[in-house]
Amino acid sequence: MKRAFSLLELIFVITTLALLISFFTYKYEYILSFVNFKEYKFQIAQIRSAIKEKSAIKSLNNFEKLDSLDDSAINKENSKLFTKILDEEIISSKDSWMKIDENIYALKLKGEKIKFQYINTQFKCLNNSKICKELE
Repeated sequence: MKRAFSLLELIFVITTLALLISFFTYKYEYILSFVNFKEYKFQIAQIRSAIKEKSAIKSLNNFEKLDSLDDSAINKENSKLFTKILDEEIISSKDSWMKIDENIYALKLKGEKIKFQYINTQFKCLNNSKICKELE
C-alpha cells in the first residue's frame, strides 16, 4: 500500500508554511505598531492643543493657571487621565498611558517607556530618543 505523502514532502510543506506564517506575522505586527504610533501621536497633539485652549481661556478670565491635567491616582490602571482638558478622557493601562507622578505621564510605545511632563502650560517629552522626536 502506498502512503499519500512521503515524510520529505510533509517536512517541506510544514517548513514552507512556517516561513510564510512568520513573514506575515512580522508584517502584521509592523502594521499594528504603525497604527498605534499614529494614534498616540494624535492623542499627544490633542492633549497639547487642549492645554493651549484651556490656558488661553483661563488667562482671558483671569483665573489661576492650570496646575494639573487630572485628579487620577498615580500608577493605577483603568483610571481616567487628562479629565481637566479633554472631553473624552484616556483610560490608563500598563500597555499605553500611565500617570507615574503628579504631572508626569508615561506612554509605552514600541517596547519603550516615553515620559511626558506637564510644566508651565506645556506637555514636554522627557526622553531624548528618536521616538520622542517623531512624536513632535
